[in-house]
Parts: sequence; structure tokens; C-alpha cells
Amino acid sequence: MPPAAPPANTVDSDDSDDDCGPSPREAFHTNVKLCDEMLKTAKASVELKIRSSSISMGSGLYVNESIDACREIYHSTPLMTAVDAGNTSICHYCLESTTDAFGDTGTGTAGGSKQTATKACTGCNVARFCSKNKQLRVRSLKKIPAGKEITISYVDPGFDVAARREVLQREHFFECNCTCCRVEHKEQVALLKTRQRMAAFKQTQRSIVTLMRNAVFVASNLDTQPQFEDLTAIETRLKTYTKTAFAPAEWPDHFEPLPMARRCLATLYINQEKLVPALRLGLQGKLMSRCVGGPDWVNEMMDLMSILIVAGNIPPDSPLYQDKGFPTMHHTHAITYGYFYKVCEEAGKVFGYDSAYTKSIRETFSRLIERKPGARPGSREFAAEFEEGQKRVLAWAGVPEEFGLTLSA
Repeated sequence: MPPAAPPANTVDSDDSDDDCGPSPREAFHTNVKLCDEMLKTAKASVELKIRSSSISMGSGLYVNESIDACREIYHSTPLMTAVDAGNTSICHYCLESTTDAFGDTGTGTAGGSKQTATKACTGCNVARFCSKNKQLRVRSLKKIPAGKEITISYVDPGFDVAARREVLQREHFFECNCTCCRVEHKEQVALLKTRQRMAAFKQTQRSIVTLMRNAVFVASNLDTQPQFEDLTAIETRLKTYTKTAFAPAEWPDHFEPLPMARRCLATLYINQEKLVPALRLGLQGKLMSRCVGGPDWVNEMMDLMSILIVAGNIPPDSPLYQDKGFPTMHHTHAITYGYFYKVCEEAGKVFGYDSAYTKSIRETFSRLIERKPGARPGSREFAAEFEEGQKRVLAWAGVPEEFGLTLSA
């Protein structure tokens, strides 16, 4: 993984008049005063040091003491916040967005009809919410031994190894050889064996990404893109792509971008109120991916939870229950409560139990669990109930049992 503190650009005063010559680059750990000032802004749980990175030519941030997984390393107030001048939904005083998750909430119009009321902050008449106490929080996703460098991912770790390396090479000028990249690349080479098949595989990956990007774009712009392709046809094309790359073998379910494509299709299906394919693809795309914890896992599981909640609210006399293979209401409820319980646990570890995001997830779960009769998550009785429900639901969705979640009792 790349270092958490990338190198900064500095300009030598002797070369400041040379418009044609490149500016020299120096890692900012050489500026002791700057490092001291930066560390003063951080409220750290352990002593931090900035020095030469052990994995790049830049600067690195190190912990002088061991820190356990899922702990806050430090928090700080940003020195500055950049706002795009063309973004009209951001308040330039309090830096809050006037658009929330449910639509427009700024001074503009909602749905092009009536004015939306806003709650003014102390310095403007635009922002709906205002908080000057913005903080950057850095938490550990794994244990960091004393003296080790804190690292972050410069790209989405859910990307395929080839895509990650391509972005890192193009934008950060190095080829990543972290453990994750090495393991994934070795697995691909073992399956594909030849350069020719590897090249065909990468082209198929690009085709799948393009297919899903176009599907999302068209679905989001039906007023200007009436030629929306039926989702079953898109799903068929996806299956065709995945069958050719590894023929005669099957495309591994955890190889990206197949999990991403399945999650994407699940969202498109549920937006069309087609629950059955949405639930099946949502379970396959989330549970059969490499991502098994961390921030992305929480976010993707929340997308799956929205589908499960819809499934849990199917009327008892729904025609879906006439299909003996479809999960019963009891099984659907059990897996919904269990998964939500698991998401609450992981969100607290990853984002912190006092973060607004975690509190929102836990509040939603609390309201949901109020309706549940009998055993509650965290008990042995519920663990048995969950195991039975998950086994039935995963069998219906075509997900092997080993990809299921385990609850602590």
C-alpha cells in the first residue's frame, strides 16, 4: 500500500524565474518545522512521527507505539477546505451541502415546482445544516506495530488488481506490489496461464465495466435516453462476457468486475421494483466478492440491506410465496436482522461508534428490531435461527454456504 503522507512540491528560490525548467521535488519530512506544525494540529492516541517513507521516495507517517485494529489513530481539523467554484450547492461559509440524500434541500426548487425551505447557518442564508467543527478522523483497519508506517489506499481496493495498478501507474507513477496486489495477480496468472489469455481477460473486464456504466447512465437519464435496454438482456450479455474469458472454466465469482456488475444490476432491478432478480444478484454480488470487512463492506452491505428490507415487507399473501423455492418470510426476516446486526458491529469498528454515520445505522436497526418477536441478535437462540434462515436464502440465491456471514452469540 502507498504511504499515508505523499511528497509535497517545493520550489527553489534560485529557479523561480525559470518558467521552462521543472520545479525540484523534495519530500516534506526534510522540513522539520513544517512537520512539527502539522503534527501539532493532530490529536493523536499515540505518538506520531513524520520521516522518510519505507516504501516510496516520499514522506511517511509512523506510529511510535503499537495500535490495535479499529482504533482511532488521530483526528485533526483540516488546514483548509477547497470548494469547487462551480458547485452551487455548497455553502462557502460553513461548507455544508444544501443537497441531502433525499433530494434538493437548498434555496433552489424541488422538482422544478416550489421553493424548498432551508435552515440558515450563522453566516449565510443558504445552508440547511451548519457545523464548524469538521474533523478528519484516521482509524486503523488492522493492527499497526510500533515503528511501522501508516498507509492508505490511493484507489478503491474493490477494483481489480490490473485496474488498481493502471491507475496508480498513471496518476502516482509507481507499480503497487502490496500483498493484496501480489496475491490477486498470482491467482489470475495461475488460472489464465498465458499472456494472450490475460490480455483477453483484461479486455473482457473493460467490456463489463463499459456495459454497466452505460446501463446506469441510460437508466438515470430515461427522459433523454428512451432506448433503455431491458435488464434481462444486459444480464445475458454479462453472462456471455464471463463465459468466454475463462472458457472452458467458469469466471470466478470473486473476480472483479463481476461482483460489482451484479451489485449494479441489483440496484437497477430494485429501482424497477423487480425484487426477485434484485435480491438474487445483490446477495451474489456482495457475499461472493473479496471485500469482507472495512468501510466499503459496510457501504455495500447497506445497499443489500435496502433490498432485504423490501423483501421482508412482502405481504404474506404475495404470489412470490407460492413458489416453494422462494425463501419464507421467517427466513427472510432472520437474515435481514442478522445482517443488519453484523453491519452495526463493523460500522462501529470502522467509523467509530460515535460517528454520525454509525449512529444513523444503529438507530435504523433499533427501529427495525423493535418489531421482532422472540430471540434477539446476540443470543444463541437467534444465532441458530439466523443460520437456518441464511442457509435457505443462500441456497435459493445460488450462493455457496461458505460465503455466508457468521454471527457471534
